[in-house]
Amino acid sequence: MTEKTSYPGFFRRREMLDGDKTAGGTLRELGSELVDQGQLDEALGYFVKAGDREGMESVLEESRRVGDTFSFEASLRALGREASKEEWGALGKQALDKGRLWFAYRAFEKADDQPGLEKVRASMSDHDIVPPS
Repeated sequence: MTEKTSYPGFFRRREMLDGDKTAGGTLRELGSELVDQGQLDEALGYFVKAGDREGMESVLEESRRVGDTFSFEASLRALGREASKEEWGALGKQALDKGRLWFAYRAFEKADDQPGLEKVRASMSDHDIVPPS
């Protein structure tokens, strides 16, 4: 995506996502550009509105790649799927590798991975972040 791309403002975005007049192709295009920019939650909203399962899958895969637990979970919900404990554990490891401690914590929590949780708690403590008890 180029730097010249202009995203809709709040009111236009609300109109696009809550109204019925925006063409699916426009929504898909904006969603794809937002994925490229790492704005996964925003992108997911456009793909959901467009009914674009392929786009929703792209958000799921990108969230897995970058360790974004919350976008991963939202994508799963949008797709009507659930992740296995193994998938959550792998996502937790990815998030931890990327330094996304809260994301890692949430993923390890969903995986019921106690060693992973302890590792994240230790890292949080090292960074003066108060981990959940």
